[in-house]
Amino acid sequence: MDVRPSLVEYLRNGWKMDVSIAIDFSLSNLEITDYRSLHRLSNYEMNQYERAIYEVCNIMMPYAKNQQFKTYGFGGIPAYMGNNKTSRLWNLNGTDRPECQDTKGVLRAYKKAIEGTKLAGPTYFSKVLGRVKTEIEANILNFGLENNNTYSVVIIITDGYCHDMEHTKSLLIDLSRMPFSGIVVGLGDSEFADMEVLDADDMILTDALGRTAARDVI
Repeated sequence: MDVRPSLVEYLRNGWKMDVSIAIDFSLSNLEITDYRSLHRLSNYEMNQYERAIYEVCNIMMPYAKNQQFKTYGFGGIPAYMGNNKTSRLWNLNGTDRPECQDTKGVLRAYKKAIEGTKLAGPTYFSKVLGRVKTEIEANILNFGLENNNTYSVVIIITDGYCHDMEHTKSLLIDLSRMPFSGIVVGLGDSEFADMEVLDADDMILTDALGRTAARDVI
């Protein structure tokens, strides 16, 4: 019998939720000048990424610590930050700290980023998962396992491809033993085969070393 507490139980016990959002800027989304692009900007309606950001932030905002979201981009070249190479992870707001205040703050950061980022690739999930794992370990080290009261949630908004599956699986298996949950928001018409593997509804998530997840975290 699984007696591990659920996310709802953590919240009922006064835990704070540290929410990170990672947005996919890989070229598989198609250039923003392409009418089929998931990132295409319009003066009349939100694109698919804007709608996803709006919906997930509004749902999570009552639970997010200080109504803030650590917001990142990955898989693109953020020229607006002076970069000329693909970045696996960067602070979307272009500052030294990734926090954006509420839904509007995340949408503002996204719009600035998509107007100044060249879509590239590949699509790696491991960088944001590794960063959150490090933050969780630091919290436990600083406050102790019994006194840590922060639950971490990562929301990855993507068109469905993951090019570092083995590293990602290994990190999720590590995180399955920590106060952590992951959410993948899939956009577009991909088959999302990679996401189904990570979701692991039909089988236990297992990495190349044969390690298995302690629980379902996606």
